[in-house]
Amino acid sequence: MNPVFADTFFYLALLDERDPAHHRALAAAKINRPVVTTEFIVLEIADGCARAEDHADFLALLEGMRKNSRLDIIPLSSELMQDGVDFYARHSDKNWSLTDCISFVVMRKQGSTGPNRRSQS
Repeated sequence: MNPVFADTFFYLALLDERDPAHHRALAAAKINRPVVTTEFIVLEIADGCARAEDHADFLALLEGMRKNSRLDIIPLSSELMQDGVDFYARHSDKNWSLTDCISFVVMRKQGSTGPNRRSQS
């Protein structure tokens, strides 16, 4: 079974009960399927939890991510960063962040599916 890619949107929705996607994220988190994400996503989640009162939530989430046997967290690397920059350069007509492009590269390499929020061309 191909893994599903978990992005920042998913994790921030899990953390915020007021987020309109919170219940959908909770349901998705319960599906018994391999999951992949990157340390670039972890950085974005931490950035999204930059307020001092959110630090504990981020640290608890990160601990849970690290303990989750279904989750593969792809480490930061210069090679992955460059692959993302190359993808970013090839898609300069898209409104994608560099982290998005790195995620698309990982999804292709892992054969994973991603969220249906954006299309990859």
